[in-house]
Amino acid sequence: MLWINLITDGLLGIALSGEIAEKDIMQRPPRHPKESIFAHGLWTHIIWVGLLMGAVSLFTLALALKYHMHWQTMVFSVLCLSQLGHVLAIRSEKESLFKIGIFSNKVLLFSVVFSIFFTTCYHLLSHF
Repeated sequence: MLWINLITDGLLGIALSGEIAEKDIMQRPPRHPKESIFAHGLWTHIIWVGLLMGAVSLFTLALALKYHMHWQTMVFSVLCLSQLGHVLAIRSEKESLFKIGIFSNKVLLFSVVFSIFFTTCYHLLSHF
C-alpha cells in the first residue's frame, strides 16, 4: 500500500500540478466560499470510480484464484494501473484526454511511464 501511495498517488499528484490551465478557467464564476469540496458531482465521481476500481480488482482476484495465479501481484497491478488510467482521465473538468492530448503534460506522461516501469520491476524482483 505504501508503494501505491508514494508512486501512483504522490508522484502523479506532483506531476498534475504542472497541468496547463483550462482555456476558459478565468471566465468561470468563482466557487462560493462555503461550497463543499465535493460539490458539482465530485462526490458521485469518487463513488463510481471507487466502485469501478473495486469491481475490476475483485474480478481480477476471482480470475487469478480460478487459474491458480499470483493473486496478490495481479490485484496490486490492477490497482496501480487503474490509478494511472484515472489520473490521465481527470486532467480536465470539461475536456477529455483525447481533446487535451496525451503529450500536453510531458511530466505527467513521464510519471505514468516511470510508475509502470518501476511497478513492473518491483513485481519481477519480488518473485525471486
